[in-house]
Amino acid sequence: MIRINLLPLEDRPRPRNLPIPGRVSFVIYLVAFLVVAAGGYSFLQQRHTLSKLAEKRIELAAEEERLARQTKAIEQLELQTALLSERLGVLHGLENHRYDNVEWMNELNGMLPRRLWLKQLSRNQGGGRTTLEGLAEGYKPVSKLMKSLEESSFFDGVELVKAESGNLAGRSMIFFTLSASWGSGNANTASEAGEGEDNAEPAQAGKLKG
Repeated sequence: MIRINLLPLEDRPRPRNLPIPGRVSFVIYLVAFLVVAAGGYSFLQQRHTLSKLAEKRIELAAEEERLARQTKAIEQLELQTALLSERLGVLHGLENHRYDNVEWMNELNGMLPRRLWLKQLSRNQGGGRTTLEGLAEGYKPVSKLMKSLEESSFFDGVELVKAESGNLAGRSMIFFTLSASWGSGNANTASEAGEGEDNAEPAQAGKLKG
């Protein structure tokens, strides 16, 4: 069945529009604004926190570098102090025999390579056997010292008694002990000196008599 509305256009019923009340629209917009504002605030807070963390990381890195430099300087000072103490101990030990050990010390002093230090020097009762105890920054200085002793006319029978690695003031060092004989060169020198003194005494006596 077909229905035809023959009423004039202005008399026809119109559908009702139910507009949203103005107060409800305001609430919706307000909620949306608050959500956006909260998101923006959270974003800014996180960005600020990340910036603070980055600054703190830079400060910690700078502090770590400063402490590393200070630690290195302290280790270097401790090493120098320890080496100086060892040298003073050697000098103190030689004080009582400084006159008869002058030539012996001069020979040894000229043979010491760089990066090698002596902790203790000793000779047996007869003075014929020398023992050297010290430390070096690696094995190469120890090898150079042994070669110098072997090539010297004053030492022979060079032996490496001990060589082991260790630490001194936080640095890796080689602690060694060498043994060598105070050889014929020294004996010949002493003999020549004795003959010179013997020859000088009669000449001086003759001069006094004259």
